[in-house]
Amino acid sequence: MRKTISFQTSDAIGAALLVLALFLAGCGGSSTKAVTVEKPTGEALYISYCQICHGEHGDGPMANMLKAPPPDLTLISYRRQDGKFPEEQMRRIIDGRDNIAGHGEGDMPVWGATFHQSEGIEDETVLKERIDMLVKYLESIQRQPEE
Repeated sequence: MRKTISFQTSDAIGAALLVLALFLAGCGGSSTKAVTVEKPTGEALYISYCQICHGEHGDGPMANMLKAPPPDLTLISYRRQDGKFPEEQMRRIIDGRDNIAGHGEGDMPVWGATFHQSEGIEDETVLKERIDMLVKYLESIQRQPEE
């Protein structure tokens, strides 16, 4: 003899359970589903990778632990004779994979390689894009020193 057990639920609970079941079914483990990851901004990259040493004005929490104090990156243009922001030089310094005469061994990480390893970026175009975002952000925060 077979017994049937039935549960009575309100229409709202039944609908909620149906929606939950459909949602969970859509969360299957298919490896072909695209995942959208928000593209970081130059400011977000600066906060994640640079601020710990450079802070707002060369005064990050790690600044005192470095061999040489990190520069105030808001004064790059001001320190130059022509007053212009040196975009290409900043790209090469941030990337760090090219030896730059006069910059010595320094404490600054090689960010081109770091982005490749820490973020798993294999595409050189994406690496350059990250560095360009940082350069553009640095250019946007240039200022005159306070008197």
